Amino acid sequence: MSATRARRWWGLLLASALAAGTLTASATAQPRPPEPPAAPAATPAVTCAITPFGLIGQRWQDLNAGAGPLGCPTGQEQDVPGRRGRKQSFERGEVVWSPDQGPNLVVSAYRVHNDVTVDWGPTNDPWNYDGFLIGWFHNGLSRVEDVYGGPRTWGTFTMPLTRGAGRYDFTVTGCDKLPGQSGHKCDQGASIPVSVTLPDTGATPTGCPGAAVEGTLGRRWREMGGATGKLGCPTGAAVTAPKGRVQSFQHGQLAESPGQGGNLVVAAYSVKGRVYVEWGPSDGYFYDFFIVRWYQPGREAKQADVKYRQDRRREGFYSFNAEVGGEIGVEVQGCDNSLGGAQCRQGWTQRVATTVRFPGGVDLAGVTATTPAEAPRHLDKRRELVADYQACQSVLSPTGEKAGEDTGIVLMAHLERLRRKGTGSQCENQAPSQELVNRVLRQMRPYLTGSSTDDIPTCHRDADYDAVLKSLVVITSRYWDLVYPLTRKHLLHHLLSEHGPHSVDDEKITVCGLVNVPETENHRLLIESSRYLSNQRLREATGEARYDNVANGMREHLLRLLQLFAKHDFMEYNARPYQRYSLNALLNLFDHAQDPAIRTAAQIVLDYATTKFAVSSNQLRRAGPFRRIADRADADNQSYYTGNSDPQTGFFLLWTGLAGNTGGRIPHHFTGEALIVGVSGYLPPRAAIHRAMDKSGAAYQHSFHHGARPKLSFSADSAMPGIEVYRSSPSFQLTAGGIWGNSGYGLDELRGPKLYGRAQATTLMPTLNSPGRETRADDLIRFDGFHNSGGPADRDRVNTCVQDGFACGLRLSVPQFLRECAQRVTEARWEFLNLNTPACGNLGVYVALNSVDSGNPAHGTVGVLHAVESTTMDFAAFHTRTRERNPNLTTEIANQSAGTMTTAEGRRYQFKLTTGDNYETLIKAIDGQPVANWTSAPLVSGPILRSRGHEGHLEISYPECQSTTTLDYRDPLNPAITTQGGTCR
Repeated sequence: MSATRARRWWGLLLASALAAGTLTASATAQPRPPEPPAAPAATPAVTCAITPFGLIGQRWQDLNAGAGPLGCPTGQEQDVPGRRGRKQSFERGEVVWSPDQGPNLVVSAYRVHNDVTVDWGPTNDPWNYDGFLIGWFHNGLSRVEDVYGGPRTWGTFTMPLTRGAGRYDFTVTGCDKLPGQSGHKCDQGASIPVSVTLPDTGATPTGCPGAAVEGTLGRRWREMGGATGKLGCPTGAAVTAPKGRVQSFQHGQLAESPGQGGNLVVAAYSVKGRVYVEWGPSDGYFYDFFIVRWYQPGREAKQADVKYRQDRRREGFYSFNAEVGGEIGVEVQGCDNSLGGAQCRQGWTQRVATTVRFPGGVDLAGVTATTPAEAPRHLDKRRELVADYQACQSVLSPTGEKAGEDTGIVLMAHLERLRRKGTGSQCENQAPSQELVNRVLRQMRPYLTGSSTDDIPTCHRDADYDAVLKSLVVITSRYWDLVYPLTRKHLLHHLLSEHGPHSVDDEKITVCGLVNVPETENHRLLIESSRYLSNQRLREATGEARYDNVANGMREHLLRLLQLFAKHDFMEYNARPYQRYSLNALLNLFDHAQDPAIRTAAQIVLDYATTKFAVSSNQLRRAGPFRRIADRADADNQSYYTGNSDPQTGFFLLWTGLAGNTGGRIPHHFTGEALIVGVSGYLPPRAAIHRAMDKSGAAYQHSFHHGARPKLSFSADSAMPGIEVYRSSPSFQLTAGGIWGNSGYGLDELRGPKLYGRAQATTLMPTLNSPGRETRADDLIRFDGFHNSGGPADRDRVNTCVQDGFACGLRLSVPQFLRECAQRVTEARWEFLNLNTPACGNLGVYVALNSVDSGNPAHGTVGVLHAVESTTMDFAAFHTRTRERNPNLTTEIANQSAGTMTTAEGRRYQFKLTTGDNYETLIKAIDGQPVANWTSAPLVSGPILRSRGHEGHLEISYPECQSTTTLDYRDPLNPAITTQGGTCR
């Protein structure tokens, strides 16, 4: 086993022995990341009596042949009377070749429950259309649906069939918009129809215990999948309501509503927070449009118009996101346009309801951990639980909505679940997972990568597709075998939109079509990592030289980009939420890059970032400064476990299982982060896991100064270096709030404050919580720091006065409940708190405070604090020694805004409270030794994590194992990792 693997915390459990002495790994010896979990026994290949051939046979193969949604052929390929082309029928659909719309055009349609999916393409050679019209026909009635967003030569369309049993025929017509006019031209006409049949299943057994489901309700329920479909099993018998019969099911209701149409059935069901409504047929009435109205507990009723291109309708469908949980009532009415306004003569249908239950997070019962040794024991089970949760407690819309980051995460969750449970698995009241994932992927459309902009009035850029790409590149690597060949073609030819060499255009965004501003760091990372991995996959698929990452320069570009983070940290340091983006890009490179140097580079930055989080957090809570988004500060969030808090909290909840403060759960808003790391082979260094979970050893301090980094291209400004200080002790963590910083992107005054580096309060965070309380930001003893009354409140804030257990600052705040639960002594301007009382929760901390009212509203109450472990001395000695050694401290603070404090332990700290220079150290001397300004400090100094200046040379020490790992990124093209020593086996 290589040293890099051996030093990993999980290696302790997996390796029987490690080589003694010096262990070395280099980029060229870097191991491949762990393989994904082996799939359960594969579903046996389906053998069909007839084997399709030609273009129709290719489409059948591309849809997974007999094991796919079409099933086996039910007859041989046939001519189409009166048309050029061929067709062939299958168990659940049909495929046609229709050369009049393109020599290679194939159209297929298949049915899953009452959802039909139509795939078509390619029409190219010679036609490329602005969009398509999907015509469909049933029992003599015809409808047309629009599918636009071209230019395109292909497409996928899905809709529910709500007109009841029978044959449905579908055609595809390619159209171009008329220049400067409304309307379109469709010169090549419609394709040969392709059909699916929705059988009459009224007599089919329910497969459910309890009440029968009969009549029109029974037929519609079976069409929607019955016991394993959208509604699930009945929970009671049908009852007579004012407008028709209603029957309840596990996930919703069905209702007959004959007053709006002789055979009208309305269905409502929910998939977690998304409510779906289907209705039809309103036989006897045609309507120009429908209105869907819904009722939510404690909210005003809402409604939406459902309109169509031209046709009058007897059926429809709609979905919406519920705002609150509980029973959601839904009703529909059909309306006609008229000169005097809409006429809705038949009124509202019988109301139906579905109960929405918002998920509360992943229950980790039985798989949590409290010590580093326990953390890996149930890691794989936590991964499985997170995949199940994200797949089955999230909405993956099958009807072609615009994909976002959440779409990609849920797709990965379904695929991971398929990997673990087999290709036949599905979530309750959802379509079979493999079909659902493939259908959604084929309906996805690429759009702009990079930042969306909405921070400049009148200018908006709708982008962020790289947040989807980061999941798609994982799918093309980790889950390729679970993707149908037709879906693979769509991914390779259309969805992997970033490929080839690096483009300078991706370093900027153009605002209002006039001004170039720098693309943000996290988006650059997402775009370039996705481009690199897309090239890798496209090179394998096509053999084309333009995708060679060495020849096109992407390898060198990416290596030089990643080196900056090993030298200067991220420009968007500790970003909320953009750490998730940046680290996700690195995880993808670690897992899926084939080049050892790229994997090593990604690992170096990941190891630095995760070890930094470990030494700067307490119970996975981090209170330090950050750059972007400024309004997600702790003072705004209050809880350290909210969705707006540090994303690495979600990562470490999965890795460690340390969930005592979250009720033994991974909160819902962190399950995306947990899934991202759950499908990755990366794990933090053992030293990081240990420090994140266990603070019981010797206290330690780490300081970070990011240094002067190169200015971003297209920016007029250089990013101000951040400063971070963290003091960890078994019973508490003292965190400096840092300094305000510009964005580094330029145009800050125009674009607003959210891009800035945010200085937070300097805080004293106990490791334990007080009884009955979740420790929140306002529950901490803290120095809020300078308050600017104009512009960003923290613009002139310098909260860097932390050393050991000592801190100083402005606007001191002490929560009243701590004063009440503590043993408290006050003398003049001194206040001593013994927080190691049962009322406080035996927090294990003594705190001494000396403060004065500055008389300046921007400064408030100013002063110092000193915190010690209650095990070091008794409270009386702490109080007495501190008072005796500092007779003049109050006067010094009042007169000079500076002074020297000698602690009860005998250490002397010379300090000042204010400065006009962000990089002047507020602690001027320690025990008489001067402290240099921050400008001369390395990237990181401390006993666990340290660096040599800003060279890209980092070390991680693990004292418990007497080992040190060196992350050497001084040579941008040859990163290396070595581990020395080590007594842990």
